[in-house]
Amino acid sequence: MHTNLHPEELDHGGLASPLAVMVRTGYEQFPYQESMFEEMARAEAFFNGYTGPKPLTVISEERLAKLLGAPVRDAAGVTLLLHVGAEKNSGYFDPKWLDQANFTPVLDVLPRGVIFDVISTSFATDVAGFKKLASEAPALLFLDKYDFNPLVARPFIRRADGRLTAPVPQLISRRMSPLE
Repeated sequence: MHTNLHPEELDHGGLASPLAVMVRTGYEQFPYQESMFEEMARAEAFFNGYTGPKPLTVISEERLAKLLGAPVRDAAGVTLLLHVGAEKNSGYFDPKWLDQANFTPVLDVLPRGVIFDVISTSFATDVAGFKKLASEAPALLFLDKYDFNPLVARPFIRRADGRLTAPVPQLISRRMSPLE
């Protein structure tokens, strides 16, 4: 049965070219095979390690902090906290965990306010926000499976009780990569 499957997109001109097929395959498979820890570390060097002859005018530390909810290094730390928390807890991260004594060393490095700012700015949305992101994405004719996934932009769904659910935990760390 598998070999008899025929993707509808192959019947439509430019979508059937070898390049178009390879681009779709690369988009679908390769990002999930990368080790994101290197990508998260690269964000610090990429954005804050610039030593070129001219100062950057569009990308500044202030603008990046506004975009991420905190300076790049702090946002990377929060990303690591969220990623490991969700990976070890079946896709859940509960902000109430920060009240536990074992999180005191984490809070010494990443203040609670920074953690919550990064979560709100870069990672979490509620169900209504998720639906809004999905509805605003442009449709791709014959390429439905490649439509924008709102979880790429906001990998956590905030539940009514305040817990965060990450249906695809791999997307958490991707949020801090320079590609995102």
